[in-house]
Amino acid sequence: MKYYLVVPILAAFILAGCARENSIVGPPSQQNQAKREWIKINTTGSLAVENTYTASKSIDGSKGGTVELTQVFKNNGNWALVTAKLSIPKGAFSGTQVISYTVNTETAGIDFSPSPQTFQKNLSLDLTFTGVNLAGYDASKLVFAYLDGSTIVPAKFTYVNANIAQGLLVVLGAQISHFSRYGWSTLDGDDPQS
Repeated sequence: MKYYLVVPILAAFILAGCARENSIVGPPSQQNQAKREWIKINTTGSLAVENTYTASKSIDGSKGGTVELTQVFKNNGNWALVTAKLSIPKGAFSGTQVISYTVNTETAGIDFSPSPQTFQKNLSLDLTFTGVNLAGYDASKLVFAYLDGSTIVPAKFTYVNANIAQGLLVVLGAQISHFSRYGWSTLDGDDPQS
């Protein structure tokens, strides 16, 4: 008699679980359609190597230090500037390592190495782009973020400013707990290039 009750109850649980899933023939849910995208600030066709600038320095983890970069570059035929400063506090990691980052002036992003790398104390990043083309973007829908696996996640920071009219992107005190890609992203579903 108990078995006769178990089968219908089990079937009810299975059917209830299936009812929450998307239909195979129906449209995907709004949550699956919306996604974050890295922004693009340079639309002129050029080689990828022309859009990247690297800074590196050997850092003793017990002492800390900084890795800085200042670079003038062409952005859609006009001169622009990027400055980056990575501050590494004392005791962020053990031993001595060469810490590097590469700034991408096509996507307003920055990639760190060695990656993957996590830290005992957060590192701090100041990153500023001036004179860049932000046409088509809404400043209120831009976020400074990082790549976590395959997901773009908003980063923690002290100050941020995206000014479309001035071609300005500023983030100060971005907390770097691990090395990955960091940069400017659209909020879910707000990509003018698509």
